[in-house]
Amino acid sequence: MYLKRGRCGQETVFAATVHTMELPAPADTGAFVTDLAALIDDVLATLGNPVALVTVPGLLAEITADADLTVRFQQTFMERQRECVRAVLDRAVQRGELDEPPETDLVHAMLVGPVFAWLFMIRGQSPRSSPAIWPPG
Repeated sequence: MYLKRGRCGQETVFAATVHTMELPAPADTGAFVTDLAALIDDVLATLGNPVALVTVPGLLAEITADADLTVRFQQTFMERQRECVRAVLDRAVQRGELDEPPETDLVHAMLVGPVFAWLFMIRGQSPRSSPAIWPPG
C-alpha cells in the first residue's frame, strides 16, 4: 500500500479496511430510488466486510477522541463520501426527480446511520434479508 507522507495510523487503517480516497462514483441506475439503493449497497459492502466489522468501532473511538483527527477525517474520507451522495442527488435533480438537492450532510447521515446501527449495534444480517426493512431488489 502506498502511504502519503503525514498520514496517521488511523487513516492508514481506515483506507485499508473501509475505503480509500479513490472511492468510486456511485452507480447511475437511471432512477433516484435505485441510485440510493446502490449507494446503500456500497456502504454495506465497505462497512460490512469482515475486517471493517472488527476495526471500525475502535477506529471511531480513536477518531472522536482526537479533535484534530476528527477534522482530518471530515475533510478527507467523509468529504469523499459526501461527494458520492452529492453525485446521486445532483443526478436526481437533473432527471427532474428532485426540484433541488436536499442538504448533503443530512442525506449522508440518513444513509450511513441506519447501516452503521444495523451492522455495529444490532449486529444483524444483511438488511436485504428482511423485506419489512428493505424492499426486494
